[in-house]
Amino acid sequence: MPENSQNILKQVWFAGLHPSIIGAYSPTAFGDVSLCWMISEVSTLTSLEFDTDFLFHRLKGDVPQLPSWGAVPAPPPTLLADKLMYMFGPKLKRTPGKSAPPAGYVTNEYYHHSVLERIVGLKGGYPSGIPVVKRLPKLPFTKMEYEFATKSGLITPEQVEEFWKLHGA
Repeated sequence: MPENSQNILKQVWFAGLHPSIIGAYSPTAFGDVSLCWMISEVSTLTSLEFDTDFLFHRLKGDVPQLPSWGAVPAPPPTLLADKLMYMFGPKLKRTPGKSAPPAGYVTNEYYHHSVLERIVGLKGGYPSGIPVVKRLPKLPFTKMEYEFATKSGLITPEQVEEFWKLHGA
């Protein structure tokens, strides 16, 4: 790597436990949120193409999430192994905004807009998300993400507009 160049690492915080974010638990809304964001990023940065019709059809199978698709109740870990892992496994504490990037990298750390949607949309809020929101800038909907969410019926354009009017763009 040349001396003056830097590799940029984008770190994005999502709401939920790791298995939820990768779609391992039902409802799959957390996994849908992160999947749509990842596809949007890859499509923007590369020439890879995705079967968006298949994805729209797949997302339409989910129950619409109101007031936003990020504000669904967290599914409990369903497997005994998961429960034991979270109870007794090693705890890697990462603090939003204070993560050290690997050597030679510069980090751009954000929270995904679904974290704020979850805080606002759940009764009792989402206390785990508050430190993230306080320390990091919000990553707004990308054009493709917005298209996935609205065309599949997981959220309406009016809900997105109302949410962003109330809570900042």
